Amino acid sequence: MAARRAGGRNLRVRSSVLVDGAVLIDLPPDLLARSVMCGVNLNSVKILLITHSHPDHFYYEELRLRRWPFVASEVNALRVYGNEYVVKVLRRHFRGKLRALRMRLRALKPFEKVEAGGYVIEAVKAVHQTVEEEQPLNYLISRGNKSVLYASDTGPYPGDVLEFLAAHTFDAVVLESTMCGLPQERYRFHTSFETAIRLKRWMEDNGVLKRGGVFILTHFSHVSCPLHEEIEEAMKPYGIVPAYDCMNVEL
Repeated sequence: MAARRAGGRNLRVRSSVLVDGAVLIDLPPDLLARSVMCGVNLNSVKILLITHSHPDHFYYEELRLRRWPFVASEVNALRVYGNEYVVKVLRRHFRGKLRALRMRLRALKPFEKVEAGGYVIEAVKAVHQTVEEEQPLNYLISRGNKSVLYASDTGPYPGDVLEFLAAHTFDAVVLESTMCGLPQERYRFHTSFETAIRLKRWMEDNGVLKRGGVFILTHFSHVSCPLHEEIEEAMKPYGIVPAYDCMNVEL
């Protein structure tokens, strides 16, 4: 109720990120409506990365709108990447329709690298709870000398993921903070403020986050997180920035 009364940046829809207008990470049910509100044109999207199968990240029914009579002209070809379970769901649901929808699917395993549309995309093993046979993913996206880590949904990374990240440098890190001020031990499949601060310090100490790089928190729960202005104030001493809907970051 406090967020509704305060309005502005406290009114949040489900999380998604668009890189260069070409790479979309996750497909929440709010995406189309929010893109219109934010003045974002999704027609240029050529790559779709899905982190996991929870419906706030993977509302795949929207993809059926990629052909007539829902669009007036032919859409761009779309490369869709996700874990094996996500790709299996898409193949089963759109059986016989993928060509008409101009979609090509590819399953990625943790730490696998692909090149697509001028981008280097690397899958990162996330710590999140879904169906038993699914391994959720985060993503590292690079183009030229710029690199971004998108880390949602996940709890604290284990040693093998930190070892993988230590071989990279990032201009930006976008990390979920679903739990905000709650103790991390309450739930290991999402991230708290304390874990975010610790990860940023580790990245700075190990040269993983470039000097001047931006560290952004996203995926806030209205149950466990305070208002936007309060998050902003709490994270300011650590050089961490809370995301808000329609936020634009230039690197």
